[in-house]
Amino acid sequence: MKKSVICSASLLVCFSLALFLASCNAEPAPAEQQEMSIEEMTRSIYLNDPYATYEDVENFVLSNMDVTGYVNTKGAYDYTPSALSLSIVDEMSLVDPSDFETKLDYMACLYGMVREHASELSLREFFCLNYSIVISAEVIEMKYGVKRTRGLKSWVEKQWEDWGKCAAGIVGGAGKGALQGAADSIVNPTPEPIPGAVVGGIVGAMEGASEAC
Repeated sequence: MKKSVICSASLLVCFSLALFLASCNAEPAPAEQQEMSIEEMTRSIYLNDPYATYEDVENFVLSNMDVTGYVNTKGAYDYTPSALSLSIVDEMSLVDPSDFETKLDYMACLYGMVREHASELSLREFFCLNYSIVISAEVIEMKYGVKRTRGLKSWVEKQWEDWGKCAAGIVGGAGKGALQGAADSIVNPTPEPIPGAVVGGIVGAMEGASEAC
């Protein structure tokens, strides 16, 4: 059975989650520069350099979002994502984006898969997986969005017979990258793995696109 058939998350849920996740904060940053959303950062980094290094992505993210209480702990301790979180990433990777009419429909399906196991995931893993959905959908749309009039793009259409491998690479890379990125930073006092998970998710999605597409 296709994964799209069992995805029953409502569009309302997608809107609310996307609004929360894509807008990292509701208040303007205290500096003159307005803080960027996860979607905006992903789009800007990918369009500027789809092969950007981890360090370049990290510097960009840190300079465009609130990093109060951020501590870079990369390499300070071993971290292994739970088997459940990795299995959810694998399941999300099997969903074909072209089975959905809009990006929001696609995201709602993936959000539903994460929410189904919310009580079993750690809070950090829950946030990581949801960030990875935002990042994955953005990269997939930029790479394979169908060009319409005036240069605008709509959601994706099937590119070739096995193009799902490409989408799987992007989603898998973003998910596993975000989970690992959570180990590379601490944000106090909130348990949210920002910005480490955002950095890891973006880098993972771009690496997945480069290797699988």
